[in-house]
Amino acid sequence: MDWFNRQNEIITQAHEQLENVWQNESNLRRIWGRLDELITQRHLYNIHTIFKGKDYFKLIDIGCGDGKLLYYMKFHYRNALLYGIEPNSAYFNAAKSILPNDISLDNIKHTEINEKYSKYFDVIICSEVIEHVDDYNSLINTFNHILKDGGIISISTPSGWMYRRPRIINLYRIIKNYQTFKRLYLNPEKHWKEAVNIHPGIFPRSLIGILNHAGYELISRQSALWLIYEQGIIYNIFKIIERKYKYYPAFIFENYIRFLESIMNLFPFLRIFESRYILLMKKVR
Repeated sequence: MDWFNRQNEIITQAHEQLENVWQNESNLRRIWGRLDELITQRHLYNIHTIFKGKDYFKLIDIGCGDGKLLYYMKFHYRNALLYGIEPNSAYFNAAKSILPNDISLDNIKHTEINEKYSKYFDVIICSEVIEHVDDYNSLINTFNHILKDGGIISISTPSGWMYRRPRIINLYRIIKNYQTFKRLYLNPEKHWKEAVNIHPGIFPRSLIGILNHAGYELISRQSALWLIYEQGIIYNIFKIIERKYKYYPAFIFENYIRFLESIMNLFPFLRIFESRYILLMKKVR
């Protein structure tokens, strides 16, 4: 099985898992499954800081997933021209089922974007995608090809801080094989073909440097806490409380996550605890 088919299978399984989470009897479990919406909000915030509600601009969401972000974009920006691509069929069909017909959708890879879109878009959204591609330089070349000069990119990805802060799982990986840990977890961008198989987290400074070299400058940076697989001790404590109190623990848990995200963004030295980061970059050359 080649790389794309392996990734496609993994992403399809993730989609099925999330669909099952949303049908779970536990309020807490359903809220946890929807925390990816906090990342969606970060991307929307980036667009809100650049455009006014009645502005006309052309936006592409590369790897649009279930179409949620495009749906919100249409609500806020009625005059914008919106386009989404999604190579995974399960997510593509989910997006197609909720988005209006005036939002163009294609079930294609970023390398298959039509040549007519050369220097066409004002905005690129790339949310939780770069860690799935087998060649991030190819993705960045796509950015350069389809984005106008002066255009912006809002990109999010897992943070390399997850592997640099004290955690039991990190200690275990170091003891098991330090060289592998250093190669794949601390410096994945230098060993990408191998690292992409472990869902890599690029250190923020490294990705900013890569994009700077490609002709982009940083406008802003945000932190997020979404952990799709790791529920953690706090979650499990709330899970125990939920046995007695059905509704309140889910409410408290969501606001607890929002609070942690807020203080990370207010106090940059706390970014070591982030699991995701969102960059707003401008094409300057």
